[in-house]
Amino acid sequence: MIPWSALLPALLCATPLLAQGPRLPDDPVMPHVAALLDVVNSGDTAQARRFVGEHLAPSFRDAMPIDAHLQALGQWQREWKGAEIRGIQKERENEVVVGLAAQGRRGRLVVAYEAAPPHRITGLQLRPEAAPLGEHVTSPAVLAQRLDSLARADAFSGVVLVAKGDRVLTRTAVGLADRAKREPMTPETRINIGSITKAFTGVAILRLAQDGRLKLDDPMGTYVQGFPDSVARNVTIRQLLQHRSGMGDFFPSPQFQADPSRVRTLDDYMAIARSTPLQFAPGTQERYSNLGYVVLGAIVQQVSGKPWHDAIAEYVYRPAGMTSSGVFERTAKGVAQGYVGTPPDLTLNYATLPGLGSPAGGTYATADDLRRFALALFDHKLLDAPHTDAWFGRFEQGASGWGPVGIAGGAPGVNAELEMNPLTRDVIVVMSNRSPPSAARVAQQLEGEVRGWQ
Repeated sequence: MIPWSALLPALLCATPLLAQGPRLPDDPVMPHVAALLDVVNSGDTAQARRFVGEHLAPSFRDAMPIDAHLQALGQWQREWKGAEIRGIQKERENEVVVGLAAQGRRGRLVVAYEAAPPHRITGLQLRPEAAPLGEHVTSPAVLAQRLDSLARADAFSGVVLVAKGDRVLTRTAVGLADRAKREPMTPETRINIGSITKAFTGVAILRLAQDGRLKLDDPMGTYVQGFPDSVARNVTIRQLLQHRSGMGDFFPSPQFQADPSRVRTLDDYMAIARSTPLQFAPGTQERYSNLGYVVLGAIVQQVSGKPWHDAIAEYVYRPAGMTSSGVFERTAKGVAQGYVGTPPDLTLNYATLPGLGSPAGGTYATADDLRRFALALFDHKLLDAPHTDAWFGRFEQGASGWGPVGIAGGAPGVNAELEMNPLTRDVIVVMSNRSPPSAARVAQQLEGEVRGWQ
């Protein structure tokens, strides 16, 4: 599940924003931007709900539960009410950058949108100009001080790790893993990492391909049954990996909405996948799909002959040395609780939490385990060189994607980010038991700050 603040790459500001009070550009997304600002300035929950349904593209709308969208909008309503446009900037196709001012501060709103009408919003990122960690985080010691200040203000709870190659420069834990029991976060705390799980599922599929046990262009019906012929024969494994299958999400389904806690097995998730119609013809579009990765997990299970989470342990955890990772359960011991809301009014995130995680999202890990995952990819401990290139190249044949890569997970009470650079072997891990963008904002700032650390 992708958080709002991690849907777009880091903001590039090659040119200054336009002067105060510009005429809105003749850009097709601006009616949607105007609707967003109306919602932010109104503070109205019903209006926010209508905005999600009418102005977000399905790929964005269905990437997370409606409550997660409403929570993000609610935070913006509190922090940015009265927002006024201070400038418009266009640097890329299908994207605009809007300068905002509200409540004595400024920020930049990045809006990505569909290329074709009705040009609905496909991603949003609102970054305050004031960095969450303050200016000039020049060393691990300064980072620890800033994180401690955030924790004392109840503004952040989680674990941050920064490593250069095999050297861990800092692993800092602040806040509470369980507020009711007053259990503190530690560097060894296991935290729900949400959709970072998809990275593990993708590795498992590529490992089976590497071993000759499946082909990425095989139709999914070769390995899983119960789907209409039009789906089973036309959706390929590669399309599932690339979010180009046409499959949607399980959050809006009646089965999930009735009681998320009763979704406890891969069969439960697959029942939703089989009953959910395709959103578009396979291969014709790209839309983020949790159900697609559910099906990939079922393929891993079928081909390996093992439960999907045992196969992930064999193909990912053990070769990477990840000793504290596993599938998330509501009843799992030793895992941080997730919290939604705004301090001091924080509550457990059980309302939207499935009974058991899925191959699309819902495993736990420690910060060191995510670092080990990154290094294992770099060192070809998980996949050989061609299949490692395929993983970094988004599962394209012959494509090399080596370079800085960020993967994220986010849902109510869940936010984790893993930033890794295979060329420099730099790794940044930020994990939080609060809702997005709790970890995302810290990770995005650190990506630029730590380059000068020694």
